[in-house]
Amino acid sequence: MFAKNRLLFFEKRMDKMLETLLESFESGEVPRCFIDVKSGKNFGQPTVSDFGDCFPFVWYWGKVRGRNDFVEWAESTSKISIRQFQAGNGLFLTKFGERDFEAKKNYFDADKMSDVSLGLNLMYQLTKDEFYLKSCADFFDGLSSEMISNNFICYKKSNWIKWPVSNGKFTGLYIEEAVNLSNYSKNKKYFEFAEKSSEPWIENSFFKENGLFSFASTSRILKPVIGLIFKKETGLPIDSVMLTKSNVNLIFGLVKVYDSSKSDFLENVFEKWVNALEQKMLMGEGVFRALWPGDWKVHYLGGDHAVIDALLEIYKVTGKKEALNLAESVASAWLSKADKSGLIPEIFFEYSSPLKISNPSMEKKFISRLDSQTDFLVVLLKLSELSGNKKYARGAAKILEGILGAHSFKNLFVEYYNIKTGKPENFVVETKFLFLLLKVFIAIEEMAKGNKINSPFMNELLRDR
Repeated sequence: MFAKNRLLFFEKRMDKMLETLLESFESGEVPRCFIDVKSGKNFGQPTVSDFGDCFPFVWYWGKVRGRNDFVEWAESTSKISIRQFQAGNGLFLTKFGERDFEAKKNYFDADKMSDVSLGLNLMYQLTKDEFYLKSCADFFDGLSSEMISNNFICYKKSNWIKWPVSNGKFTGLYIEEAVNLSNYSKNKKYFEFAEKSSEPWIENSFFKENGLFSFASTSRILKPVIGLIFKKETGLPIDSVMLTKSNVNLIFGLVKVYDSSKSDFLENVFEKWVNALEQKMLMGEGVFRALWPGDWKVHYLGGDHAVIDALLEIYKVTGKKEALNLAESVASAWLSKADKSGLIPEIFFEYSSPLKISNPSMEKKFISRLDSQTDFLVVLLKLSELSGNKKYARGAAKILEGILGAHSFKNLFVEYYNIKTGKPENFVVETKFLFLLLKVFIAIEEMAKGNKINSPFMNELLRDR
């Protein structure tokens, strides 16, 4: 795919990025959420909720490159994060004061903790260090005892109050990681937790009628009141569908359960969901609408790459060609919008949205978002391998050259780049997006060695949740 001298360039470029990043962090402290790529200053609250987006990739890249300093940093700093922010009940503190960044006690956010569970499992899988396995087991024990209501995982818990709302975004990831934890620990109670957490989503009337997953109230009695509050806060009715990541993460979790159980019922769930995507979510432009019901034209690359990936996971475990064909169709639609630089705008056209958003790449055309380019690139490589169609690998290669040519700034990368003006939109990037960029080069290294990136291990490491 790439010449040897180009691979060497990639390796040195990522080494330099990591060296610059690690130099910007305070010694012995967890990295902060943002970095100013002009000044190199790392700032904001600690990246506790981004645990799984940071440490595993630095550790693995260090192993690939023979850089013990990267490996040691990932191990030591990840353990500092666990010791500092894992509460006595096993859950993680992820809310901080705006000025002092002191962790708020007795406040737990299921959404923000979900990536921690992924990171704990990945760090155990990579290192085989029981420290991570125990931390993950303690976490799921705390989640089971503190944040469940009517088999739903509650969105938040503040002191003794559980917020009576649930979402497939974090629930799906917990289902997936509970299965992983069950496999690693040989303890079936975590698999049972995954199955029980799946039930209210696949057995409710909304999914049975529509084939898609809506947001959920954990209380039938309070649902009318909860629905009013939910719409005020989000702009959406509670009985509405958001594809990414509310639907796709549930599919990822259910695929993981299916891979162990081979349940005919779950296979029917996948078929129903794929049919609903084609009938309700596919727009005339060949891409998915992000919201349903209604005629909203909300769409974005950062959402669709995840849907394509979910379709690939369904194809891998069931062999259903319909899922692969739909994945190819939507990937091709996005590739057709690539700029001459190789980059793909986050949206096709500007649109009105009921959502309260602050993401500049979803508000105007011609904006390339680093994280979306990264994840779509990896998905294209996986799709090329599964389909045998090299056009997806060629598209991925063009995106990579676009990232290196346009998003690159000094030793780091900018998050938002205006394809039309040829200038960055700003110079502040979320720290995790720089770590996540390593996925691209890990995948390329594996392919250069003749290895499959759809292998079970690479699938775990490269996935986006």
